[in-house]
This record gives sequence, structure tokens and C-alpha cells, in this order.
Amino acid sequence: MKWHKTRTPGISYRFLANGKRRYYINYEDSTGKRVWKAVPGNERDAQAALRDIKSKLSRGERVVNTRMTVKELGEHWHRTQTARLKEKTKRDYGYALDRWVYPRLGSKKIADVDVNTIADFVAEMNQTYSGSTVRNSLKPLSLMCQYAQRRGWISVNPVSQLTRSEMPKGSPRRMRILETDEIQRLLAVRYGEEKKPSVYRLMFMTAIFAGLRKGELLNLTWADVDLAEAILRVAPEGHGKTPAATREVTLPDFLVQELAREDGLEGLVFPFQKDNVNRALETAREAAGIPKFDKRGQRLRFHDLRHTYVSIQISLGMDVTYIAQQAGHSSPATTLKVYSHLFDASKRKNEARGKMQKAFKGVIV
Repeated sequence: MKWHKTRTPGISYRFLANGKRRYYINYEDSTGKRVWKAVPGNERDAQAALRDIKSKLSRGERVVNTRMTVKELGEHWHRTQTARLKEKTKRDYGYALDRWVYPRLGSKKIADVDVNTIADFVAEMNQTYSGSTVRNSLKPLSLMCQYAQRRGWISVNPVSQLTRSEMPKGSPRRMRILETDEIQRLLAVRYGEEKKPSVYRLMFMTAIFAGLRKGELLNLTWADVDLAEAILRVAPEGHGKTPAATREVTLPDFLVQELAREDGLEGLVFPFQKDNVNRALETAREAAGIPKFDKRGQRLRFHDLRHTYVSIQISLGMDVTYIAQQAGHSSPATTLKVYSHLFDASKRKNEARGKMQKAFKGVIV
């Protein structure tokens, strides 16, 4: 194929079999080696890629051409860059790479992986797997490409260049919101001949009316409970949480009274095993006569108690910024992204109530 120069030094192109142009940039990397690299997109994209590399070189950043494959990069990234992640997240990333990424992209050189490669990968995955599975495979892939870009092994992160239409189709987040009568029945469950409440009852109540995550509840100590101020001081559960996860959560008076019954204790407020908590909720659900699945086929999970908390806040008309702060979301945008359908439903109810009042005011005496 014949090379064609452009007006920009360091950028040239060739015509592909389909008549389209494939642009290339050339430069000297940090080792002094002359590098020729294909760049996806048009001439402007090539100019931007070349400017980015020259800018990195001028700042003294290391830019090195590499023959590293996607699998080699992924194994290096997973081994050296995931130490601060929670163990479950680290395992999930490793599984996604082994199960979906490496079989399809593992043998490709990372220098040859462009946005079209990623778009084809997504399109292939979409034919067989759900949107959430495709997103789960893209997340570690994007993080390792981001790492490679920072190290100068690639000029751009190809995952970040996907258009909205090329991204995996999303599906609404699954959540089950407990109704008021279901909350009442769940917390009213009593066991044994003496009809005593479950030792997990206070934990369920705190999750529903303070919105803490399971890990946050299991890490909560009595030193974090301020009954005088009616707040819980919440620390993030291990690595991977945003600074917003550290927060002060306001407690309703009835929850303060329940916690006050245990006041004077030290150490963990809920000294339970994580798996035992899940089993206790399932036992309480069954005893309370709450259906195992709702109308959409969604099973009740412990995290749904937190979803119920946010739903309650929305139904009370609380401001989204306040809800985000209390729930420990990174920003109000996160709250809206997850719970937008609940905000919309609440808004419609209020609008309908107002319009009906206005239309029939004075008619009913």
C-alpha cells in the first residue's frame, strides 16, 4: 500500500481495501526508537494523538512502544495494581478477564487494539450476554488500558472512545422496595416460646431507616453511635469506596430509642458474620409472610433494605443532595442515576395530587 503524507509532519495515511483512510503517526519514543502507530478515526484524531504523545514527552513522561499483548497487560495490571481493591472486586475483575476478555482479545498486541476492536468485542458479547455482563467485562479492560496509557504503552484508552450507541445496553438496576406493611411485619417477627425478637432485628431496622450498607453495619462500633446528636458516624467498608462514604447519618427518634436500649456496650454494634446476616433476613422474611419474590420476580436481598431507605427519603420529598449525602453516594448524579425512576414516580404522584385538588376544589363539600 502506498503511503500518503498530510500537511502535518509526523502524520501519514494509507487507503484500505474499502477505500477508507487509515491514519498513522510517527515519533521517537523515550528510548529514541522511531515508532509508527495506526490511530483510529480521521486526521484530527491523529493530530490529537500525536499532540498527546509529544506533550507527554515534553513533560518527561515515559512513552515506550511495546509488543505486550492484552493478556500480558491484564495479568501485569491485575497482579500489581489491584492491591487496594476489596478482595471480591479483585476476584470479579480477574474472573471477567479470564472468562470474557482474554479468550477474545488476549492474543492481540495492545498497540493494535483501537476503538473499533473494542466496539466489535462489545457487539459480539451483546449477542450472547446481558448488558451487565458486558459492562462487567469492560470495566477491568478500561482500567488496564488506562494504566497502559499512563505508562506510555498506548496513546489513548480505546474503551473511553466508545460512543453511547456502542456501549452495552443497560437494564434497570434490580431492587425490591419494601412496602410499609412489609417493614412492619418484618420488624415484628418474634421467635420461640418466649416470643423474643431476633438479635438481627436492630440491624434490619438500622439498614431500613439509616441506609447503611451491610459492610458499614458490620464495621459500626458503639463509639460511632452518638445518641445525644441522633447520628451515626459511618466509615467506608474497606477499600474501593469514595470519600463520600464517610459521613454522618441522621437517625429518627424511634431508632435512637431502640439503640439506647443497648447503650453502654462496647465494640461492634452488630457482631455478626456476613453470611449469617443473609440467612437471618431470609428466615425473618419467611416468618413475616413476605413473598419470596415480588411481581417482577425480584428476590429480597439485604441491600434492598438500603434501597428501601432511599425510597422512603424520596417519598418524603427530601432533596436529592441531602439523600446522596446521607446514603454516601459520590454525588447527587449517582443517586439520580440509580433511583431516577423513583424520583419520577414521586413527582408524578405529587403533580397528580395537585392537579386533582385544583380541578375539584369547591366541588366536594
